Amino acid sequence: MRWPSVARARSFARHRAAVGALVLAVASATPAGAQSNETPTPAAPSDDLAKFLHVNTDTAAQMASYTAIARQPPTANEVVIPWLRDNADRLQPMFLFELARRLFPDDRETALDWYAIALVRARYDAERCSDPAAGSGVGALAWRAEPIPSYLRDDPKALPAAFARIHQRDDVLVDAISPIWICVRAVSAYGKVLNGQASHSTGWVKPDSEWPGIRDKLLQRVSALAASPALGDDPFERLRILHRLALRTAVSSLAWSHDGKWLATSSNFNRSITLWDTRSGAQRREMTRELSFGGSLAFTADGRYLLTATAHQDGADPQSAATLWRVETGNIAGHIDGPFGDKDTPVNLARIFTLDPAHQLLAIAAHGAIALYDARSWHLTGTIPLEKEGPISLAFSPDGALLAAGRANGEIAIFDTARLELYRVIDAYRGLGVRSLAWSPDGHLLASGSALPSGTKLGVDGKRYPDLPPDPIRLWDVADGRLSHSFRGELWAVRSLAWSPDGRYLASASDDHLVRLWDAKGRADIVTGFASEAMAVAFSPDGKRLAAAGDEAALIVATPRFVPAAKSGKTAGR
Repeated sequence: MRWPSVARARSFARHRAAVGALVLAVASATPAGAQSNETPTPAAPSDDLAKFLHVNTDTAAQMASYTAIARQPPTANEVVIPWLRDNADRLQPMFLFELARRLFPDDRETALDWYAIALVRARYDAERCSDPAAGSGVGALAWRAEPIPSYLRDDPKALPAAFARIHQRDDVLVDAISPIWICVRAVSAYGKVLNGQASHSTGWVKPDSEWPGIRDKLLQRVSALAASPALGDDPFERLRILHRLALRTAVSSLAWSHDGKWLATSSNFNRSITLWDTRSGAQRREMTRELSFGGSLAFTADGRYLLTATAHQDGADPQSAATLWRVETGNIAGHIDGPFGDKDTPVNLARIFTLDPAHQLLAIAAHGAIALYDARSWHLTGTIPLEKEGPISLAFSPDGALLAAGRANGEIAIFDTARLELYRVIDAYRGLGVRSLAWSPDGHLLASGSALPSGTKLGVDGKRYPDLPPDPIRLWDVADGRLSHSFRGELWAVRSLAWSPDGRYLASASDDHLVRLWDAKGRADIVTGFASEAMAVAFSPDGKRLAAAGDEAALIVATPRFVPAAKSGKTAGR
């Protein structure tokens, strides 16, 4: 069978009929062709919906329309579904995921067809972008069609069957939609916007002379997928997702238990902790107990307790710094006293902390000092006074002998944990904060991730931010404090860093929405993406799984596989 390389244009008459049917549907809230004596008249669409039921070629306007439509209840389906179908060739793929979601309860096969078309069109748009990172968020977009992704996990033959059906159609791919909607989400796009380049600037989209080749290769891929015996998640994703979990709110941090059976997430928004069974992906319990704001989370060595910033409940002493939770029950087991017995919570609170279970060490960044504790008895063993502002990141070396503290002024202070004295200061970013830290498993290198300049905001007003470093991830030789490597990329703030246990890869989560794996040569593989900032990333203790969380209230547990997407550059020295 010959595959058409481009969709046929719909006739003017069909568009006119579609518009007429839509006007009638909006006016009467009755689907086109329905018999009024057989179908109950549905509720009229809200004013908010009616004003969005038109096609606007502007990227931002389509996003606003999508948001309004996605919020509509199922009672609006008799208006929304016909409109989505009639305008499918002029709408961004996110609308087709929404169409599939709404069709799924009553017409599963048609819903899966539209879901498959949405996947292919989203990939086509991404591959027409100049930046290869543009497609990293397609998987996150597809999960807005839930429960379809979950259904496909249970029935892996359903998606190949859908691909087999749609390859008979001549409207799988269309060129009527500009791919700029996804191009502006790519890594390089953030740098362009920061430099004041509007989204209509040249260089975002590949020349249209390349589009036929992109179409042909993609349709060949679809043909191969149609012949696959089984498929699970988005077949275009390089990351094999084990669980993609919907959360009630955005995640600020996450932690694995040391046996890999549990994953804990915390949120600064509703001040809660959630425990997940990593084998089934099921939520086991949620603890919401007036948690203090704090971005740290850790399991104890025996896995029985979870450590967080102070939860002000159950008789917590106002001088307490942190709280221990029983994993088995979700109850509070006790509180850890702050370093200043004569001060209240604002001074003693563990703003951030790091736990070294192997050597039973705990470090807490309180006001004006770093406090060290014995993690067996939770007794204070010493404090390190701070002459400058407190750290915004902390990390123990693998042997527990050194503690790295990243500061908002761009310095990394490394302390000797036995002598409680300063070992070395590294001028890491010269004015930018050190947002994240991670020691290599052998302890020779310390990875750092930069923060954004204070007050930085995304805008298209021409404002420039020259202080953003071209290499926001830097690896330092701890022995002499010199820069060993740096990884280049327009990442914005690097929220989280994590080494694989074998030391081969470094994972990063950053404000450009992406989760990456980096190899020793500075090559990056973009393994997944979120609809907003990627907040946290962590390898399981055995290194076989990677957990990542985003500001869009989603948690991914996946099997990492490194496939370099691009050479991101390697810089030795400074």
